[in-house]
Formats: sequence, C-alpha cells, structure tokens
Amino acid sequence: VREEMYPLRLFLVCLCVTLFLLTVPIDGIDYIRAVSLGGHLVPEPFIAPTFWENVNNYCPNSKDIWNLCQCTWQNQWSSSKVIPLVVDHLENFLNLTDLEQKIVKTNINAFRYPVSFTYFLDSSQDPDEYNKYTSCGLTGAGVGLSRAFISVLNLAKQYNIRVILDLHQVQGCQNGFDNGGHAGVREFYTPDNIQKGINIWKNIISYLTQANLLNLIWGFEIVNEPVPTIPEDSALLRSFTEAVVNSVIAPVINTASQVIVLQPGPGNDLVSDYQNYNLNGNIQYVFDFHEYIVFGSPLYLTTMGAILTGIPQMVSNAHGDTRWPYFVGEWSHATTDCAQYLSGQFGGYDPQYYEKQHESRNTFFCNNITQNRDEFTVGYQTCSVILENNDQPQWGHCNIGNLGNVFQQYKGALCKLFTTYLNGFKQNSLNIGFAFWTYTTGSGERRIQQWDYAWAVDHGIIVDTINPTPVDMCDQIVSRY
Repeated sequence: VREEMYPLRLFLVCLCVTLFLLTVPIDGIDYIRAVSLGGHLVPEPFIAPTFWENVNNYCPNSKDIWNLCQCTWQNQWSSSKVIPLVVDHLENFLNLTDLEQKIVKTNINAFRYPVSFTYFLDSSQDPDEYNKYTSCGLTGAGVGLSRAFISVLNLAKQYNIRVILDLHQVQGCQNGFDNGGHAGVREFYTPDNIQKGINIWKNIISYLTQANLLNLIWGFEIVNEPVPTIPEDSALLRSFTEAVVNSVIAPVINTASQVIVLQPGPGNDLVSDYQNYNLNGNIQYVFDFHEYIVFGSPLYLTTMGAILTGIPQMVSNAHGDTRWPYFVGEWSHATTDCAQYLSGQFGGYDPQYYEKQHESRNTFFCNNITQNRDEFTVGYQTCSVILENNDQPQWGHCNIGNLGNVFQQYKGALCKLFTTYLNGFKQNSLNIGFAFWTYTTGSGERRIQQWDYAWAVDHGIIVDTINPTPVDMCDQIVSRY
C-alpha cells in the first residue's frame, strides 16, 4: 500500500467489523431484533450465488475465498477480471435504500455483520497473505470498500443502531466450512495461526480506536463457529480466546455498555468450555447460539406441522448449564439443504450431501410438481421438487413464485414458521434476542427465498418483529402481497 493511502486504508478497514447492534447498555438490554448482513463482506456461495457464478468464469471451481484469491494471486489476468466483480458486489449487494425501509418497517434494531480476517491483514506482518487477498480485492486496500462501509455505518448511526464485531473467518479456517474461508480445511488450530488471529484482533482494535469508532461497538464476537475436534485444538482455542479477551479487548472495553460475544460452535457444544475459561471478570459475556432446522436438527425433513410443533422446544433450549444470556444469532426459514450451492456445485457446507447428490441436485423439474400431495411437507414448502412418478424430493433451487395457490400456501407456511420461531425464543428467560440469517441473498432467479429476510418482507411473510403476525392470521395476511 502506498504511504499516502495508509490513513484511508485504516479508516476503511475499521468499518468492516461485523456489526451486531444494540441501543442500550447491558444492564437494561432492549430485546435484540436483528438481521445479519451475511453475504456482503463475507460472500458465501449459497447466500451470494450470483457473485460466485460470475467469479467462476475467471477462476473455475472456486468455492470459497481461499481458492478464489489463490487463483487471482497466481494469475494477473484473473485478478483484473475478479476485482471489478468484487467491487460491484461490495457496492451493490446491499440495496441500502431498501435496507433502510425494511429496518424501519419491521422494527429491526440490530444488525449482525460478518467480516473476514482479510480486511484486517497488515502488509508488514504477513505480506504474502496481504498480497494474496489484495489480488482479489478483499483487503482493506480494496477499491470497492469505501462506499460500502461508510454507507452501512452511516445507516447504523442514523437509526441509533450500535454494533457486534463478528470475526467470521480466521487464517487457516476454524471449522472446515466455506463460511470459514476454506472449505475442507481446518488449520486454525496451530500456534502460528492462533497468533495470527490474535494479531488480527489487535489490528481491529487499533483501527477502531484510531478512527474513533470503538464506542459504536456493542459486542465483540471473538470467532464464528469454531470446531476444535481434539483436546489440543480446544487448548489452542482457549489460549486464543483468553488472549483476545484479556489482553486485547479488556483494556479498551466499556464494561457498562459493551459485551464479549462467544459462539459455541455449530452444535453449540462449547458452552461449558467457555464458562470455564480464565476470562476478565468485569466484562459481561453473551452467547450466540445458531438454531437451524437444516443442520443437524431432528426436525430436518419432517412435515411443516411437526416443525411448527417442535420449534419452540428447539429454540428455547439454553444448551446446558448456561449462566450467561444469549441471543440466537443465526436461524432462517430453511427446512432443507436445498439452496443451490449450499451443498451443490461448488462443494459448500455439507460434504456428505455434496458427494451423494452432486449431480442430481442440479437437475430441476419444476413443471412436474405434484399437486395432490400434502403441500406442507418440508420438501414441498421449501424449494424441493416432487416428481409425478416419484414420491421422493429432488433437492434443488426451484422458483415456485409462478405456481399460484401453491405459492400462497408456501408463503403462509413461512409466515407461521417466522412467528413460531420468535415466540419460541422468548420462552427462555436468558434469551435476549435473535438475528435472522440473512438480510438478502441478492436478486433475480438465483435468490434463495428461505434465507432471505428482504424477500420475506416483500411477500408479507415478515410484517413486524415486535408483534409478528399471529399464526392463525398468516394465510390471510400473505394473500395481500
């Protein structure tokens, strides 16, 4: 980075923190009603499918940012083609006018805004990594970051929305998923990468402090969905967390109005571990639980009736001996893994399903949906396709927006699901809110409806987060849209 650009880089980088926003101090927490801005600064194939289809024209078989940026680092021509696509994505993936209207309309008071370590790399600390991720436009020097960050931050300021810093990706990848930056690789748990993670947090705090933005942060989420699989991994995760909390964040945090957020892994199985860490006792800690039907829930591939009955128990579970308050920081309307690229063309989240159905899940027969089947089965009310001569769902992204009455029933089912989720959250006294994943999955035919808050608002599925539509009114309300 040229010397004269360094102050600008610092300012831009500091804005890319993950934002989880709240309006009041911890002692009087206003119930968190949030959407995540996932897919924007951390594009994942299944929630930013158009972006990945575009960049794969120049970096074939890229399924995560590691592979994408490896390609652009090695090929200057690919870099010259990919960087404009990254710039366009960062500036246009979020329609800020639409976002503003919908947070006001539905009473959203918080954002969860994932970011990657790449934006906080320092060229003097790790020149190879910095140059690699600059080659694909995903560092603080990226030419498309300015308007994206500043606009989102200004929107947060305007509506008194304060911010959670969720470090969604770390070097080496903390979980082996594409959302960790490198699908199929889980190499964060080495002394070298642990130290790099600590350095990234030092850089984050430094940038926020220099730009006088530290007071905008409500919560600091240390790392998203870590997956330590052996005792040595767990010990390294503990050393990382204790170092970041006690040595990096504790000296600057306002204990009256800011918190530390800990995410106990995809199965929420690190609750006891975290609560036994040697952490600064003057800070308030908050858990971020992720409650998906599609990933490991017993409700997966059951009927909509079973889901509506089972959701309250699932989402009100405090996951063991939880002494700290928690919010449900990720959940969605998805009841199957049928979103294209979730386990499809680019690999993605679940290698088991990817290997079994790599080809078949990209074959769609949308014109052959059987209408004499229970329309509220999970397969039907999401995006699976039922063949006339085959009772088994063929998973894929199938746009059912032109199927008339079936589409209205589908919308009604999602409305009931949203309300049931929200009512279930409040059944546990330790729950302080939620964050829907995610605000948007883009536009056009590749939009993934069940993961898309904005789409749900446009279709009457989500009307208000304070007073969601009563279940028995859902069919009537969605018919107006």
